[in-house]
Amino acid sequence: DIRRRIDTYRVTYRKHTYSIVPHITIYPPFYLKGISKVELFEKLSTALEPFPSENMLLDSVAFFENGSDRNVAFFKPDESSTTYLRKIFALCSRCVSGFVSNKYSDYTADKEEYTPHLTISSHISDGLFPQVKRELKNVQESFKFTVRSIDVYEQRANSGIWKKSKEV
Repeated sequence: DIRRRIDTYRVTYRKHTYSIVPHITIYPPFYLKGISKVELFEKLSTALEPFPSENMLLDSVAFFENGSDRNVAFFKPDESSTTYLRKIFALCSRCVSGFVSNKYSDYTADKEEYTPHLTISSHISDGLFPQVKRELKNVQESFKFTVRSIDVYEQRANSGIWKKSKEV
């Protein structure tokens, strides 16, 4: 089971208990403005319904070296999977354009700057990061699965707990 294998790494390297299943974020957290959840779900469903399923392959470990104790270790998709995810990202970005404000100001809607990934651990301290990189850099693990749907998650009142709202 892929989820169990991925969670083995997430349990080993996590800083906090995860409140959400392993996932690849398509669009960063945002706030709705001028559109209801129902209307947003309809837009996403219409845009994504004809989009074909595709096999995904996560075949390496990579890192975001952000500094300030905000470093990230993640499983990276292969080139074909990255291209597929960037197409989905572009579709979703067009759907939400003008109807959302991003929670984080450093995100961009540029599909070439979008880096699809499945987080192993985030907010890794600068002091611990070199050790985590040494331990993970030569991991010879791959995960293959088929994308059949996209789940929309919602966080309630900055609780840190994410709940699935819709499957598109």
